[in-house]
Amino acid sequence: MMDVYFIFGTIIPIILYLLGMIVNGFIVVTYLLEWKSKKSLKPTDTVLMCLGVTRMFFNLVSTLSFLPYKSPEKPKVFRAIWNYFNWSGLWFISLLSVIYCTKIANYNNRVFIYMKLNISTLLKWLILGNVLTSLVFSVLLKILGEAPPQYWINSIGNSMKNSTDNNINSYVFIYLFIYHLGSSLPFIMFCVSALLLICSLWSHTQQIKSSGTGLENSHLKYTCYKED
Repeated sequence: MMDVYFIFGTIIPIILYLLGMIVNGFIVVTYLLEWKSKKSLKPTDTVLMCLGVTRMFFNLVSTLSFLPYKSPEKPKVFRAIWNYFNWSGLWFISLLSVIYCTKIANYNNRVFIYMKLNISTLLKWLILGNVLTSLVFSVLLKILGEAPPQYWINSIGNSMKNSTDNNINSYVFIYLFIYHLGSSLPFIMFCVSALLLICSLWSHTQQIKSSGTGLENSHLKYTCYKED
């Protein structure tokens, strides 16, 4: 009889990762066919396609990580690649929330209006920024993971050289700080965008309640947004 831990710890995760690859691959192919026929994509569709590519490779790396390796360096490489696609996915999700916020929300802030009018032009730079940010965090974490704790701490000027326990604790703190910082930044961006969108929708709802033509204006705004 197959071990229960092997089933739930290996077989089921591999099946889920493979299903994720199939679903995200279908999403990517769909948007590629749309781009081929129309020669362009909406900003939201572009980000969704990038997110699908990221999640597809994330599931692929996660599946390959279950394979046995003779070299001890290969798991480290897979871990770095896994971190990169994981952070890239988080950044693309946060970017998607920013795009929806700028398209739907209504604020008179100059920066907000500029982003609303130029989101299509800024999109390629935002995507490039997401990719480079994830790459920087992944490379930094891999370098930190390969360097001995004592060497890393001394190289940044830490004066605790006489206590091995303190050095190791500081090393672990720095490693975890960088790891969680890479995940916290896109999460904060997502929360801020969601909060701004909720506040804008709440304000618009109050205007609808106090205006007799609010429903007609709301329908008109929805129609305009749908046609963009």
